[in-house]
Amino acid sequence: KENLKNIKNETLIIWGDKDTSYNFDQVETLNKNIKNSCLEIFKDCAHNVHLEKPEEFNKLIKNFLD
Repeated sequence: KENLKNIKNETLIIWGDKDTSYNFDQVETLNKNIKNSCLEIFKDCAHNVHLEKPEEFNKLIKNFLD
């Protein structure tokens, strides 16, 4: 956890609320410990948000990068 505090870059964290690969506690740890992070949760998605909701995912990435 301590090393996460060393990340200075703006960080986008994406999680599907049906993901069984990572639980919300793990995702929340990232978000709380990476100072400049933003958590986006996709409803009714599992681990492959980019495949399950590609249009929404791509829009989010584009907005993040702009």
